[in-house]
Amino acid sequence: MAIHYSQYFNLLHQDFVSKGVYNAFLDKDSLLHVDPLLLKGCLIPEFKESYEKFLCYFQQLIPLVRFVKEPNAKDLFFKQIIKKFTLREISNTGLGFSCKNYAKISRIAKNELFMSFSPQQR
Repeated sequence: MAIHYSQYFNLLHQDFVSKGVYNAFLDKDSLLHVDPLLLKGCLIPEFKESYEKFLCYFQQLIPLVRFVKEPNAKDLFFKQIIKKFTLREISNTGLGFSCKNYAKISRIAKNELFMSFSPQQR
């Protein structure tokens, strides 16, 4: 059974909301994501160059697409692209997909993302 931080610490959900704190689950990932467009023009020092880093990371994948012969794990280029789409979660954030509960969703999403490239780009 999923349990929220507020339940675990015997606090009110409203206490979290009033402080602007996300009342995440302790034992389940939330399936939230960070919208990369929100990083664009961000003035927070820790995130100032994050949008450019995000773009650069994925721009490095585009040249690999044309070398993929078969979209499966035996193809070296396809395998490398899928590996790059597999981003590690920062520990204890509760964001992303759980290895136990949602690994299949994550695997399907990576493959579909690759397949969304048009044949002209491949």
